[in-house]
Amino acid sequence: MGEGLLANNMVDYGWLESEKGDIIWTSSDIDSTYFAGGNGKNRTKIGMLKLKKGRYKLRYRSDDSHSAQSFNFPPPEDTLSWGITMYSLPKDQYNSLEKIFIKDNSTTFLNGQNVFKLILASDNSIWAATNLGISKINRETHEVVNYRKNKSANKSLSSELVNDIVEDMNGNIWIATEDGLNMLEPKKWKNYYS
Repeated sequence: MGEGLLANNMVDYGWLESEKGDIIWTSSDIDSTYFAGGNGKNRTKIGMLKLKKGRYKLRYRSDDSHSAQSFNFPPPEDTLSWGITMYSLPKDQYNSLEKIFIKDNSTTFLNGQNVFKLILASDNSIWAATNLGISKINRETHEVVNYRKNKSANKSLSSELVNDIVEDMNGNIWIATEDGLNMLEPKKWKNYYS
């Protein structure tokens, strides 16, 4: 568990190195973490590793603004898990949990840490405006499709920080971002800049 800031990625995070200094596991990427409760910057990452016999180095980097002993914002729900906690599992438990992790890693979740608005569209889908784009949720299948800014594409969100989202009477989804207005017609983007 650590602290993540969208502009800076993770600022409190840990990693595991091999004896040679190769990184085997890390929680440095904010996109691979989940909300840990309390303030939105409290992030957690859970991983499973099969380690060969040998020597390893467990590392943790922390800044001075948010730590296990001193939280400058509402703390996570389980403050005792701040940092890295490792457990040894019997093979049968590992195999059972590994199946859950594989399923979880293949599941798409909503973009972002903060949801600013939800709407129910005329096609019965739910749209979520977040700080990392928009997400469309199929209410029947629970499938999630995420839309983020694509720097290499001409037509995508103008910014990932989405402040508002509405549907007009023609079924177009209008998206207000910090860097312009976007409209998503079925399968077609239009961008409007000031």
